[in-house]
Formats: sequence, C-alpha cells, structure tokens
Amino acid sequence: MNSPGGRLEPPAQGQLDGVLAAGTPEEVSRHMAGLLLTERLMELAAPADDVPALTERERDCLAFVADGRTDWEIATLLGISESTVRFHLNSARRKLGAVNRAQAAARLAVRGLL
Repeated sequence: MNSPGGRLEPPAQGQLDGVLAAGTPEEVSRHMAGLLLTERLMELAAPADDVPALTERERDCLAFVADGRTDWEIATLLGISESTVRFHLNSARRKLGAVNRAQAAARLAVRGLL
C-alpha cells in the first residue's frame, strides 16, 4: 500500500473483493473501515479533486455495496438484472478512479455522499 516515495497506493484490483463476498459481517465492516481510513489518508496527501457526476442508479448500487449487499440482492431490491447492477457499479468505479467496487463505495463515503 505504500510506495517507495511514501505515498499511499490503493489496493490491487480484486484484492478485497473475495473477502467482501465471503467474509462475515464483522470482517466486511473491518475491511470497509480500513478502506475508509486509506481513502481519507490518500485525500489528505493529494489535492482535492472534483467528484465526478454519478447517476442516481450508480449511487444506489454503491450504497448497497457499502451495506454489504451482493449483486443479486441489489438487483432484486432495485428490480433490475444482475448484469445491469454490474454495469452501474463498473461505470461508477471507472468514474471515481477506483480499482474495485469496495474502493468506489469508500470514496463516496469519505466524501459524505453515501
């Protein structure tokens, strides 16, 4: 997570997705807290940038990710297909410059947008 220059680096893609999908609620909470802390430290170390415009659906999906929901659960709650949920999450992830969905949710949470 730390580079040679002392700057914080985001976790590698997919590094936390397995834990979030298979972890207990306590493990998921602990990892989300770690992601939030990392995000906050990264924000303090780097100049503030504008938050990209996310659609309402992208924000909804990320809010459910932050709540620990699976793609299937999100799809059921929103009345859309799992592939549509993945589309919205990937779109939001790219807009936010996050390497995975958990980091995208953490970036919104740190900014107080969830």
